Amino acid sequence: MQIILKEDVKDLGRPGELVTVAEGYARNYLLPRKLAVAATPGNMKDLQKRIAAARERDARERLDAESVMDRIRETRLTLTGRAAEGSTRLHGSITAENVAAALSQALGMPFDKRRVELKNPIRTLGTHQVGIKLLKGLTAPVTVEVVDAAAQAAAAQAAAAAAAAREARPAPEAKPASRTRPAAEPQPPAEPEPTPDAAAEPHPAELGTRA
Repeated sequence: MQIILKEDVKDLGRPGELVTVAEGYARNYLLPRKLAVAATPGNMKDLQKRIAAARERDARERLDAESVMDRIRETRLTLTGRAAEGSTRLHGSITAENVAAALSQALGMPFDKRRVELKNPIRTLGTHQVGIKLLKGLTAPVTVEVVDAAAQAAAAQAAAAAAAAREARPAPEAKPASRTRPAAEPQPPAEPEPTPDAAAEPHPAELGTRA
């Protein structure tokens, strides 16, 4: 007898699967417990609709997951811990919950710690690769940089002191602008002076009156 499973049944199948079982097993166990329905034409048509909707939903989810996967690959998380002086060994550890919280803050979307593939907590400084499970068969690696909290605090103080020193440095005095002299106005050309000879020689009219 053919039936359509509505629930997970051990050694038989998952919800939505069409399986063939003994008629007695179906009528006495699966159907009364609503673990399955008979594969009637109406139920088969409904099954096909649900299969198509599930495939469309899975395609959308996978497309969204691939987009998130690209963002995770480009992300670099910086987490702090306390290490013994001169050692990379941490006092404590970085857990899957720490990684999930940092990733959620970095990407602005929630990530459950169960998505973080971290078999053992991180117990050393340095760079670590951690897998983030998005879907079945789809995992994205994220880079986790663990730094010493004391060293990071000292670096932050040094950077702040350098910034304060730059702000306190007096600004260089501005040089006064050079003044340009106004251009001289053009002068009209001078008239030529009469020569002595021309001034001493009498006019012909003057000679007639003298005679």
